[in-house]
Amino acid sequence: MARRLADAGQYLEALPIFRRALAKKPRDPDLLWATGYCEVTLGQMVPGKAKLLAAIRADPNDARFHNALGLAYRREGRADLAKQSLREGIRVNPRSQPSYSGLAEMLFLEDDYEEAERVLEQALANGVEGTHIWICMSQVRRHQKRYDEGIELLKRALEERNRPTLRVGILFRLADMLDRAGRYDEAFEAYTRANKEVDVRFVGGQHRRATDRCIAAWTPEVVAKLPRAAQQMSGPVFICGMPRSGTSLVEQILACHPDVAPGGELSIIPDAVAEITKKGFDSFPPLLEDPSKVTPASLNGVAATAAGRYREVHDKAKLITDKLPSNVLYLGLIYAMFPDARVIHVRRDERDTCMSCFTKHFSTSLSWSCDLRDAASYCIDCRRMFEHWRQILPMPIYEIQYEELVGDLEGKSREMLEAIGLPWNDACLRFWESERVVFTASNEQVRQPIYKSSLNRWRRYEKHLGPLIEGLAAGGITFDD
Repeated sequence: MARRLADAGQYLEALPIFRRALAKKPRDPDLLWATGYCEVTLGQMVPGKAKLLAAIRADPNDARFHNALGLAYRREGRADLAKQSLREGIRVNPRSQPSYSGLAEMLFLEDDYEEAERVLEQALANGVEGTHIWICMSQVRRHQKRYDEGIELLKRALEERNRPTLRVGILFRLADMLDRAGRYDEAFEAYTRANKEVDVRFVGGQHRRATDRCIAAWTPEVVAKLPRAAQQMSGPVFICGMPRSGTSLVEQILACHPDVAPGGELSIIPDAVAEITKKGFDSFPPLLEDPSKVTPASLNGVAATAAGRYREVHDKAKLITDKLPSNVLYLGLIYAMFPDARVIHVRRDERDTCMSCFTKHFSTSLSWSCDLRDAASYCIDCRRMFEHWRQILPMPIYEIQYEELVGDLEGKSREMLEAIGLPWNDACLRFWESERVVFTASNEQVRQPIYKSSLNRWRRYEKHLGPLIEGLAAGGITFDD
């Protein structure tokens, strides 16, 4: 039962069943692997990694276990360890298709397409081919701008019998390849098919009502009486907004400053909210609707844990960034947890933002991105929540418009550094030269100099965007053009 659920991408439902089975056979390597994989996929890194390492100790010659550990390291941003685990998967099983493809994907993130192609050719030389290899080879063809060949490889992969979650990923890649080939109507059809096959749905009305309750509960009077955590950590810098709004670009610019350690998208604040509310991963985003739960004891507990996790990113950096976009929903708790927090809120034309989310294969926790009306609804809730925080929280918040950053990189970067208390550094203008690996959907963009082709990208699909435009307008977001 759990395997069927996991194969369908329903990890939340699968995990408790795997855990019950593991409790009966705690040393079974298959159960350790399956449970650990689910936990890692859901962001529960510490218990997940422990189980995967235990599975490897029990059976070091099973490539699946090394591949799953590679995924864990990848999610933590530890590229070298991820590649090491995947190479070990190839060593113990030279016919492990996921080991080759996983290693190739890691090399893509590092922009090393030549080495990735060599890995894939090694797989083919060993008689290993199939869906994963064709998907990765299509990525190589995309990089080489041989789009028609890439499209044919992905269509070939779609003909295979694949689990639902993998099929969805192939459809997103096919749509992206069609987009790059300028075949926009076909691309939109493929994006729509992909999103419809995602097996989790967003309940916009439920999230809207939760947002209403948050806004009603967090009043200026409540904030004035809010306890403040007793720890003295400097920062962190929270870069928030909608996904695909430019948060990765902002972090990459800051990451080039010698006083900044980039953390990427960390689950630290949502984990703190889940701890305070006692709501688990089945409630995303786990909104903190009742500020009375923020007691001195609960606050100091989650703040100490969070500070420790931030210091794990870098224990000597002056400032550490956390660019989880959904932190925009939790600024009230952030204000209480970190008296010295800096906040950067990134905005972008909502049509570009929502359309870009619709075209990306996110995890099930971002299920609102699967439908244009849902994307508009979530976007409106995020804006409402941010505007509320901006009015009631006595903390500095720097707002930046993505389009203005692209148009005036140096001027806006100088403003941004000044806002978080750092001196100017010329390295911030050469952010694309950083050797840092970005593990989000924006990896490819932040490894290139500033370009303006991402502006008004929504116009390619304008005739398909009626539901999005109507949904945004219903929430008061309209446009002059």
